[in-house]
Amino acid sequence: MTYVLARGVNLGGWMVLERWITPSLFEGVDAKAEYGLCLKLGSREAKRRIERHRETFITEAHLRQIKNLGLNSVRVPVGYWLFGDETPFVPGGDEVLDRLFVWAKRLSLGVVLVFHAAPGSQNGNDHSGRAGAVAWVQPKNIARSLDFIERLAQRYGQKEALIGIEVLNEPSTDIPLKLLIDYYKRSVAAVRTHSHGGVDAIVSDAFQPKQVCRAIRSARIDAVVDLHLYQVFTTEDRVLSIDGHINKVEHRWARELHELSRRNRIMVGEWSAAMGGSGFGRDDHRRYASAQQQTFEQTGVSWMYWTARTEDRGVWSLLDNHDLIRQ
Repeated sequence: MTYVLARGVNLGGWMVLERWITPSLFEGVDAKAEYGLCLKLGSREAKRRIERHRETFITEAHLRQIKNLGLNSVRVPVGYWLFGDETPFVPGGDEVLDRLFVWAKRLSLGVVLVFHAAPGSQNGNDHSGRAGAVAWVQPKNIARSLDFIERLAQRYGQKEALIGIEVLNEPSTDIPLKLLIDYYKRSVAAVRTHSHGGVDAIVSDAFQPKQVCRAIRSARIDAVVDLHLYQVFTTEDRVLSIDGHINKVEHRWARELHELSRRNRIMVGEWSAAMGGSGFGRDDHRRYASAQQQTFEQTGVSWMYWTARTEDRGVWSLLDNHDLIRQ
C-alpha cells in the first residue's frame, strides 16, 4: 500500500452544505443543515438552489488554483444521499463527483472522499446533514453506512485520482469505541476490496487519538488515522495570544503528532489559520498557519486545510487567502 503524503485543501460546503460557509443558500429559511433546508424549501426550489451551487461553487478553475498553490490533493465531504435515492435531498451529486475526478486526473490532483454525513447523524452537528440527535448508532443506520461505503468504493475505488476514502467523519465521543472499531474494520475491508492499491482507507480519531490509534492496531486495521486540529472553539483557545497559539502548535501538537506517527500513519484532515479570540492581524494569521505547516512537515503527516472557499472570504477561505500557504 502506497501512502501518499497529502498537502491539500478541503472542498467543504460543496457536496455537504454548511450554513456558515454559504449563508446565501439558506436565505429566508430557518434551517441548520441540508436536510432541513431541502425539506423547508420543497423539492423544486431546493433543486434550483442546490444544483446551481454544485455547478458553480467548485469548478475546474478552482481546482487549477489549488494546483497552482503547490498543493497535491483535495478532501471532498460527501453525504449518504450522494447517489440520489434519499429524500428530501437533491439527487445528482454522484454525477458532479464524476466530473471532479475528470478534472483531478487532468490536473494530477489526488482526491480523498470523506463520509461526512451518515444516516441518523454520527455527531448531531450541522455538517452531518442533520443537526440534533446522534442516531447513527442504531443498527439499521450502521448497516446503511456500510452499504454506502461499499457503493462509494465500487463506483470510485478504481479512479486513478483517488488516493483515499475516509469511512466516517468526526463520530461523536459518545459512541462506544468497541462499536466504532467494529464499523471501522468492516468499512475499511470494503474499501480494500473495491479500490486500487494506491488508495488508503482512513478512519477518524473521534477526538480520542491515542485510544483510536491503539484500538486499530489491536484490531489489525490497516488505515490512516485522521486528526482535526483547531484552536478556535474552546474557552482555553479563545483567550490565547498569537504567541500562545503558536506555542501550542510547536509544543503540544508537535509532541502529540510525533508520538502518534511513530506507530500509526497520521493525517491532519482539517486545520485552519482561524483562531479563537479577536484582534488578530494579517501577519498573525500567516505566522500561525506557517507554524502549523512547519509542524506537520517536521512530524511527517499529511494535511488538508479547511477549507477552499467561504462566501465571506475570511481566513477560513484558502482560495481568497493564498498567502496563508507556504509554497
